[in-house]
Amino acid sequence: MKPEHHIIASIVVSSAIYFFFNSISAALISFVSGVFIDIDHFLDYILHGKFSLHLKDYYLFSLERQFSKIYLFFHSFEIIILLWVMISYFKLNLFRIAFVIGLTQHLILDSIFNSYTVLINPLAYFFAFRAAKGFRKELLFKEIEEA
Repeated sequence: MKPEHHIIASIVVSSAIYFFFNSISAALISFVSGVFIDIDHFLDYILHGKFSLHLKDYYLFSLERQFSKIYLFFHSFEIIILLWVMISYFKLNLFRIAFVIGLTQHLILDSIFNSYTVLINPLAYFFAFRAAKGFRKELLFKEIEEA
C-alpha cells in the first residue's frame, strides 16, 4: 500500500482506539506504529548500499523495485504473533497494545492489498518464507507491468 493509504488507515484505527479507551497517547502510539513500520523499507535501501538524503531517490528505488533482495524485517507476521503472545502472557498495558494494534493493521492491510497487486504469494509477509526464498525479489514479487 502507498504511504498515504497507511496514513488514512492509521487515522481510522487510532480514532477507534481513542474512542474506546479515551487515550490520546494510545491513539498516537497506534498511529505512529501503523505508519512508521515502513522504516524497514529504508533499511532495505541502505542494505543495498544506497543512501541519499533525497526522499525522491529512496521513493524511486522502492517504487521501481530496484532492489535485488527484500528483507523487510518488521513486515513479518512472526513478529506480530510474538508480540500478541507477549501481551497476552505478560498482561501488558494499553500503550504496548496500541503499538501492536498499529503494526497489526498495517501488516494485515499490506497482505490483503499487496497480494493482489505486487506479491506472488501472500506468505511473503512471513520472514521465514522470505528467508526460504533467499529474500530474492523475483521469487517474491510479480514482474512490473509495462504501461
